[in-house]
Amino acid sequence: MEWDPGIGQNVIAGYRDEDELIQRDGYRSAVLAPWVNRLADAQWTDSDGNVHSVEEATGSAQGLHGLFTLHEFEVKRTGAALELRGFIPASSAYPADVSVLVRYALGGDGVLQVNISALNVSGPAAPICVGWHPYFRVVNRENARVRVFGTQRVLMDFALIPLPGAQAYQTIAFRSDASDIGQIEWSTINTDDDYTITGLHYNSLGVAKAQLDTGYGLVTMMATSNTPEQAAFHVYSGHMLARGSEESIALEPLTAIGNSYNRSDVAPHIMLDKDGVRTLDLRIRYTAPE
Repeated sequence: MEWDPGIGQNVIAGYRDEDELIQRDGYRSAVLAPWVNRLADAQWTDSDGNVHSVEEATGSAQGLHGLFTLHEFEVKRTGAALELRGFIPASSAYPADVSVLVRYALGGDGVLQVNISALNVSGPAAPICVGWHPYFRVVNRENARVRVFGTQRVLMDFALIPLPGAQAYQTIAFRSDASDIGQIEWSTINTDDDYTITGLHYNSLGVAKAQLDTGYGLVTMMATSNTPEQAAFHVYSGHMLARGSEESIALEPLTAIGNSYNRSDVAPHIMLDKDGVRTLDLRIRYTAPE
């Protein structure tokens, strides 16, 4: 709901209260698992050819953002870190028991650490992705700028489902600077932007990076996962939000692109056997203007 990185003000555009959270408008700060973004026609087909409908389980005709967006997590630890655990048993929508552990911690340097892991508890082998859906406050959309360190923009249809096969990937130019990863030029954010960047660049420590200039300050998001070749950042202008559609931008780290369960180029790489874990580890730094 809030994060003050030591500057005396909140930089996260979260829900104001529980009533607003239950409405789920915008999926503010939602934990995404065991899939991210949309599934085409709110369904997916497993490796045995079985079709799983997820509309009823998600309460969304688009199958949005997995099974945990309205889940009541159990508090496992408080204090220097907040740890939450969620568990959802196997169902017709998803064939494995899945457990999610989320950890939030504040670093001494003002960095917010977010660790999300999803475990296939029961088997059979099942696809698992995770992600996070935070919005960061901006002065206004026109002055906000984004930079993602990657080489491919994911092209989508009108339902925001990635195009089939190789058609989904559009190479985008990047330039190199003194760092050891490629650098996308700063881009302004258009009113209806809702797009994914993949083909992420990683530094020598295996860290991918995205940045958002909010007009108040600079958000730098550093991400590692155990699916680096499938990982992505999603940028959403927030133009459809019921409240504050001009006041925040979503910068979402993901371990795979949308509709991944239905893609032959992604699904084999996100399968987890029993006791397999999908991880996403984040460090978010906020730098105030000098």
